[in-house]
Formats: sequence, C-alpha cells, structure tokens
Amino acid sequence: MFRRISLFALILVLALGCISFAESGGDILEVHFLTVGRNDGILIVCGGEAAFIDSGSYSWGTKCAEYIQSCGITELKYYIGTHAHTDHVAG
Repeated sequence: MFRRISLFALILVLALGCISFAESGGDILEVHFLTVGRNDGILIVCGGEAAFIDSGSYSWGTKCAEYIQSCGITELKYYIGTHAHTDHVAG
C-alpha cells in the first residue's frame, strides 16, 4: 500500500512539474503504461527527457527497451525501481 502511494506521489510531482512547464509553452507530458508480467512499467516523457519506472522481470527487459525505442527515445534520464524485487527491476 505504501509503495503504491509513494509511486502515485512521484508521478503526481512529475506530472505537475511538466504541466506547469507545458502551460508556459513547453512540451506535453506523456505517460505510457506497459504490462510487464504482474506489474506495470511506466514511461514518462516530458520536455525531451524520459523516465522509466519498474521494468519487470528479466524476460520483460527486451520488450521494455523495444517499446522505449519505438517512441523515439534513445536515452533515459531516470530509471526508478520501486523496490529491489526481481519482478520489478530485473528487466
């Protein structure tokens, strides 16, 4: 429960920062959700920068990388693993 609240708070902070940037004529915030096993991987794109949260287990790593590349992203500014279980950060 605490993890979900923390993750929601992080996304909210990133979204609010990008929304205020977008209102001043900047880029639009994009949030993409990917199924990575029993979990969600979250790609956040704003202002020419990208962050990714939770890549799932090892077998999902290629799917995540291919999706990120298909969005035209060649570099992540941040990778956030919510906690050190392999079903969240091994991908």
